[in-house]
Amino acid sequence: MALGSETSKKIGDRFEDNVAQLFKLMRYNVEQDRLMAGAQIDIYAELYSEETRRVIIECKNTVKPVGIDRVNRLSGQGKRI
Repeated sequence: MALGSETSKKIGDRFEDNVAQLFKLMRYNVEQDRLMAGAQIDIYAELYSEETRRVIIECKNTVKPVGIDRVNRLSGQGKRI
């Protein structure tokens, strides 16, 4: 499939899969498209060691950098979870 024929959603889904795979390689337990507190989360990852680490990841396929307003909105969403 030529790159030009890929939809933005397919590119974004592939990016999300790649990010999830990176966390799996770092030995995190990974769950994609998890519903938490009424919000859909792209990637939820946990690493069990002496201290449990939890990571919430929202993947975005954008051309321009994500602005601070969007980061703050996502940060607030994470705090509710």
